[in-house]
Amino acid sequence: TPSCSPSSTAPEHTWSFTAPTSKQYQIDTEGSSYDTVLHVLGGACSGSTLACDDDAGSGNASLVSLFLNAGQTVTIVVDGFGGGSGSYQLHVQ
Repeated sequence: TPSCSPSSTAPEHTWSFTAPTSKQYQIDTEGSSYDTVLHVLGGACSGSTLACDDDAGSGNASLVSLFLNAGQTVTIVVDGFGGGSGSYQLHVQ
């Protein structure tokens, strides 16, 4: 359950991302078909929350920005607000 949307009962998808370079990364769900919630965990799924957002992007899209070191691996979790689900787009820049 994402810390920024504790009432979420939606199914979630997880993605592992390893930063190729040290920099500020922006992760968003712009263009998704439902109200998304993003949370980024340090390391594996059991890691601590590094970032969490519901609706900082345009419309109901989620957006987080965080600094990652080269070689650092995080788990990106795409969840839905409430019970929301559907097709989504995930961008890491």
